Amino acid sequence: SVDEYWHVPHFEKMLYDNPQLALTYLDAFRITLAAQRSSSSNPSSAAADDAGLGLLSPAGAAVEAPAGPGDRGSSSSSNWGLRVGDERLSDPRVYATVVRGVLDYLRRDMTHPEGGLYSAEDADSLDPAVGRKLEGAFYVWAAAEIQEVLGADSAGIFNEVYGVKPQGNCTLSPRSDPHGEFKGKNVLMQFKPLDAAASVKLAGLPLQRVVEMMGQARQHLHERRATRPRPALDDKIVTAWNGQGISAFAQAARVLAAEQPPAAACFPVEGCPPSTYLAAAIRVAEFLQQHVWDEGTKRLKRAYCKAPSAVEGFADDYALLIAGLLDLYEAGGGLHWLTWAVQLQDTLDTLFWDSNSGGFFQSSGTDPSIKLRMKEDYDGAEPAASSIAAGNLIRLAALLPHGGSPSLEGKQQQQMSYSARADGTLAAFTSRLDQVPIAMPQMCAAAWLRTRTPLRQVIIAGAINNPKTQALLDAAAASWAPDKALILIDPANPESVGFWRKGNPEAWNMVESHFSNTGSAAAAAAVGGQQAEVAASEVAAAGGADAANFEPTAFVCQNFTCQAPTQSPGRLYELLSNVKPAGVKLQPVQL
Repeated sequence: SVDEYWHVPHFEKMLYDNPQLALTYLDAFRITLAAQRSSSSNPSSAAADDAGLGLLSPAGAAVEAPAGPGDRGSSSSSNWGLRVGDERLSDPRVYATVVRGVLDYLRRDMTHPEGGLYSAEDADSLDPAVGRKLEGAFYVWAAAEIQEVLGADSAGIFNEVYGVKPQGNCTLSPRSDPHGEFKGKNVLMQFKPLDAAASVKLAGLPLQRVVEMMGQARQHLHERRATRPRPALDDKIVTAWNGQGISAFAQAARVLAAEQPPAAACFPVEGCPPSTYLAAAIRVAEFLQQHVWDEGTKRLKRAYCKAPSAVEGFADDYALLIAGLLDLYEAGGGLHWLTWAVQLQDTLDTLFWDSNSGGFFQSSGTDPSIKLRMKEDYDGAEPAASSIAAGNLIRLAALLPHGGSPSLEGKQQQQMSYSARADGTLAAFTSRLDQVPIAMPQMCAAAWLRTRTPLRQVIIAGAINNPKTQALLDAAAASWAPDKALILIDPANPESVGFWRKGNPEAWNMVESHFSNTGSAAAAAAVGGQQAEVAASEVAAAGGADAANFEPTAFVCQNFTCQAPTQSPGRLYELLSNVKPAGVKLQPVQL
């Protein structure tokens, strides 16, 4: 935003911003969902329902129209600030709506036909009235045009809710339009919740009907806007930013399954099933693997634009793609993505690790023209590679505690565990965190995650295409539990059994012991490892108690102590919502 009211934006849309916003709003959804479920009051009360229906976004709850129409800066900041006690902000649906709006935009306007995500849309576009490009020309509106498109009745309500004025609404602050470019123009933002608009009360319409009217109005305006000259599209597909997109799509696919009621189409929200976002995440990952990954050299390219770039991937390309693949695996995208994440981590460690001081250089050192290799120590609009990598390594250590990649120290190729490399990364930035922690919020998040180790392992045993397995995955994702690592094991799949028997034998032993103790012949065959296909057919044919014993089951474990296994999604959500400190005391790391 260019003003203090978060009204007039800089109109450029960057890919790296949108997934981060979606992930933040997903966290807000989880947190408010947990508060709602734990509240002693009835979350389905009429007041809560009205609050949810009355909002397009949190801006509607946080912002009020100024007391004096057209008064530049006449409202005090307190009248415009976020009202923490507003009950509308405790409604999870508010945040789910924003997530869906962002991700549906990415799917609709920013997706390559094969699945990759484009980089940006420009701020400027041609304004036919003046014959040259102007910032925001594609997005701003004259009140007369809105009246023409919507008609008098709908425009009356729309204009009040969205602060539309005949003289334009970019007058809230001297910062809103310092060069007078938006005179007579309106930047749309929801200034009022629908249930507070006088025109809605005057019309006497049911609130749900008004919600539908506003969705239709936004759709009609979107269609009119599509006839304008569109801003230029930067159609580069940048590996790092696409990794962020994978994270947002994958997490949304599971978290939004907890929306109640399920989202309906109300533009710009398309109302698609959450599984649509998982499919989008997989398409992005498949695009990257096909177009920017060299299977022979095990290296990434930085970007793709009609062809892979000549520029090799940087550390942030690896780190953010690994994070996305971990999220995609935990969302049930498939074991393949975890194995690729492990390969990418090996390459990141080999090419970018600083064996003297810890942390990751931004460049690989293979380019002889680069004389000084830098390590980013600022989490700005894009997080630093080391910040993301530290969190990835902590997660990988929980998933694969016996994994790791060769250390470059000394002449011998020695194994350096994921956890040791995570500690080395955190130690490398200790001074920076001590002096200016606000400069590295993502590194602070990784440090917090380290204090929670050993992370809670959520082990879900079941076939991924089983609806009961899907329900357990949804429950695990919906909980506000950032200190968890999710392991999905299919006891009837030989690839899954072999991977986890080697990569995390403790997790596999838990599953093996459980299904063996249930007395299921099919389960016993499955855990034998060599007859998984036979086991799967036995499960299908067994029927009765034998088949019931093979139901998808969840285990929540920490530090080799496990809760009683459960087949109930509700119980799994409760277990993960019960957050307790791990009690780990950090010790200095010797590099």
